[in-house]
Amino acid sequence: MKSALWIALLGLLSLPAPAQITVAISDFQNRTGKIYLDTWEQQVPEFLKSELSRSPDITLLERRDLKAILDEQTLTMSGLVDTATAQQVGKLLGAQYVITGTITQVASRIRIDAKIISVATGKSVSEKAEAPDTKYLSEMAELLGNNLRFQLTGSGQYRHRRALKKYPTPYFLAGTAVTLAAALIVNNSFHDKQDEYRSAAALEDFDSYYDSANRLNKARYALFTAAGICAAATLYCWIRNRSPEEVIAAQPPLLPYFSHRNQGEYFLGIRIRF
Repeated sequence: MKSALWIALLGLLSLPAPAQITVAISDFQNRTGKIYLDTWEQQVPEFLKSELSRSPDITLLERRDLKAILDEQTLTMSGLVDTATAQQVGKLLGAQYVITGTITQVASRIRIDAKIISVATGKSVSEKAEAPDTKYLSEMAELLGNNLRFQLTGSGQYRHRRALKKYPTPYFLAGTAVTLAAALIVNNSFHDKQDEYRSAAALEDFDSYYDSANRLNKARYALFTAAGICAAATLYCWIRNRSPEEVIAAQPPLLPYFSHRNQGEYFLGIRIRF
């Protein structure tokens, strides 16, 4: 029994370790014509680096090494959009894949296109993330990074979209219920004080009941107003949640992906989704 256990353990230890995928990420090219989006050329790669580093199967090459190679070749980071150049630089770096891409804008929608280029073959896989506004950079990078990681390793799940925000309908609904209940309680107290004021016999009671009723009257109007505002906010949030804003990832009917299963084994496949 013990010998069988030792054999099993030795068999597990002798299994080939998962291959490390070496990846270089270049700057992205800003094609929007908006100067303020030039910062995205470096920000997008940094966000993607953070996302891809979550996979133990991916080794990311330092961007300073990539810049040094480019300087030697008198090239710029954005020049790696060209496949042949990306292959050349990737070989000098010892990278298996180079990720490059562009930033574009149509009307108010912003889009990031990323391309994984195989240094060995020149074949590429493209991914994109599209959002309704430039303020969603981190959400776009999260979705894009997840799908690039899926393309490179074949692990995890491909995500088609990411909801940007969920409006807090339950909180406003609770606020409506609380303020309305408080308004009804204060309203009853107001009517009680009003009845006491009308039935008061002593002159000194008139002023006391009047002041109390006046304070309660102001409070009930304030609470009813607050309940109305909360109810309007509840309706607004409910309507917005019916059609939420999203970051969208385009996916072709045929989804090619690169993945490395074991040391020394390279797998290229086509995944068909319906």
